[in-house]
Amino acid sequence: MIGSTNNIINFMKTIMRFQSQPRTSFRSILFQNKYNIPQKPSFLGRLGGMLVIIMCFIAGPSLTADSITMDYFGICDGPMNRGDDYLKQCDEIIATGIKWVRMGPSWNRIEKSKGVYDQDYLARCDAVVNRLTANGVNILWILSYTAPWASSSATRPTFHKPANWADWEDFVQFVCTRYKGKITHWEIWNEQDHPSKTFWEDTPADYTVLLQKASAKARAVDSENKILIGGFTGAGAAYLNTLFEEDPALGSYFDIMAYHVYVDSPNMVARYEQFIAVMEQRNIADKPIWITETGYTTNGESSLEVTKADWVDQARVTQFSLPGIQKIFWYDYRCPEPYGDIAMEHFGLELADRTPLKAYYHYQGGDCAETNFALQKAYPTEAAQRLTLTFVDDAGGKAGIEDYADDGSSKLIPAGHYMVCRINDHYIYGNNHGLDSTVTLEVTYWDEGTHDWQLQYQTATTTVQTLTGSRTNTLEWKTQKFTITDHDFKNGQSWGGDFRIFAGTYDALAVSRVAVCREMNPARVILGYTNYNKLMEQVIDTNPSNNAYSIPWTIGGRECRKIENGSKYLYFKVCDGVVRTGDTNVTVGVLYYDAGSDNIVLQYQSTTSDGDTVNAQPIVKTNTNTWKYGTFHLTDAQFDNSRSWKSDFRIYSGADGSPEYIAMVDVRRKDDGDNEPEPPEPPPPGPGDNSDSSGGGGGAVSIWFFLTAAALAIFRRR
Repeated sequence: MIGSTNNIINFMKTIMRFQSQPRTSFRSILFQNKYNIPQKPSFLGRLGGMLVIIMCFIAGPSLTADSITMDYFGICDGPMNRGDDYLKQCDEIIATGIKWVRMGPSWNRIEKSKGVYDQDYLARCDAVVNRLTANGVNILWILSYTAPWASSSATRPTFHKPANWADWEDFVQFVCTRYKGKITHWEIWNEQDHPSKTFWEDTPADYTVLLQKASAKARAVDSENKILIGGFTGAGAAYLNTLFEEDPALGSYFDIMAYHVYVDSPNMVARYEQFIAVMEQRNIADKPIWITETGYTTNGESSLEVTKADWVDQARVTQFSLPGIQKIFWYDYRCPEPYGDIAMEHFGLELADRTPLKAYYHYQGGDCAETNFALQKAYPTEAAQRLTLTFVDDAGGKAGIEDYADDGSSKLIPAGHYMVCRINDHYIYGNNHGLDSTVTLEVTYWDEGTHDWQLQYQTATTTVQTLTGSRTNTLEWKTQKFTITDHDFKNGQSWGGDFRIFAGTYDALAVSRVAVCREMNPARVILGYTNYNKLMEQVIDTNPSNNAYSIPWTIGGRECRKIENGSKYLYFKVCDGVVRTGDTNVTVGVLYYDAGSDNIVLQYQSTTSDGDTVNAQPIVKTNTNTWKYGTFHLTDAQFDNSRSWKSDFRIYSGADGSPEYIAMVDVRRKDDGDNEPEPPEPPPPGPGDNSDSSGGGGGAVSIWFFLTAAALAIFRRR
């Protein structure tokens, strides 16, 4: 029987760890079962290329994709250190739907001298712990940083071992006892392996003693406590091996492996593989892995906030695909007030004044931005800003809706009324310059009656597109999905919404969940004077003498990148969460201007080329002087970041007569059973463009149903 989110995740991760496939990942969507509403839950996910059906029973309240993602993707934050409005910070965290917060109120802040505690600071800690845990937020507490009075060194005392180990043990026992029943996960120190000894000045052997003593005390206080080894940095795998050499029993002192990774997706995979190698060597490969810090700093460059948002996606997609990784934590939730370190001041998902950044909505929305009706009712002010997808409640008007469940977790749209939904513009605006030209809208509703309901949304070419949702009186919760390619989400609906659900003229409609899902496969980059990236990027080189140099251009009414005939190339790096070593079946799509009758060439490293570059079957132009979409089909791809600039492939003119103009490139990993994708909607025209020439197609709508069924889970890769 599966009875909790952690059990679900652990179960699925255990299966994935032992698969022979080169990559595995999962997604789960569980439809809400809220209190007094009948519900038949179902899960969706993906497991390798396999279809797995598992019969199970979901005990307690059911979960949504959003709650699964939030349980997996936590944040680093310490509200007690954020000023006098720390409880407001807690409420905002709760309203976001976050389920895990990593924090580290340190020994040197809590215990001022032996047995003498800072009661004011403890009161803050108590208030934060109580507020968060009472509202379903779990806490990972870092036990760290020696109180100066207890230190073995007068120089940088907080980063040295205690002079008397009994003082450390007493502190651990004090904190674990104080929060027994509220906190069950404890991380022992932070970056003890840092090469510059930033947080730990003593030896690996000393750290082993610190870990062993903390673990013994925490477990003695509560047998349910889980111990994380302190989060390692880049050299951590070697340091972990050293710790085992110092004490072969090290594995018994902790339950969960932890490390930090702040680099791009290839290094996320490389670091994971380094740790897995040591874990297997030391017979602890069954321990789950938590990435207790991952992040990206803009260094104060506001233009890089869009890059940070894409890094949030890359961190989630890449690390979610690696077997055994159970949780990751974004550092940092909120930017601190300026204090002189510009890099550290700009890791946050929101500014110091609490203004959410674009990266925040990519974090909160994930792959599928979902409504959370209960949170929007409980925290109307905070949720209006904190939730990526919300509904507009026009009490007394045609957008006025009612509670269907007492806690507001499902809503009733009266006959003749609308539920108007609004997507935050930082998540999707229009179609994100073509990055999200295909989205899926999902509506979970109570199927009672026989009259149809409608989904209405704004398009770029018509005022409103209307799609039909049907009722067949099954008296069950049902999810209907609409995949659309002609949306234009610019708050153009009434009440400032992006789309709306019409209950129909005759019957009310109960709704428990609405979601807007972006595609995470393919990766895509829109090229022009400003590039727009989703899970891949072009290497930009502004030096005309280098072979990665390309020129921003406009032709045929569209912005693009021009590569001159000869030895100039477009180099591309693809997120390893989409395609990496072992993913040999790959389609690369190119939106190109069809001028001339020469070839467009893609070069890559294949599984059989022994490191040499090979050419894919070229795209042959036909001189129509229009924009076209063509594809390269690779069955032997080796995208291992081994080309120049850690790229995976490059596109060039073939040196056969004319330059190339490329407006978009996308990369799709093809799994077993995948159908060939339709050409995507091309990027929007540039300013003043009146051209009607384009490649690909738009406006297609596909609709399908998902009838939830008790005790059924279907895993797939999204």
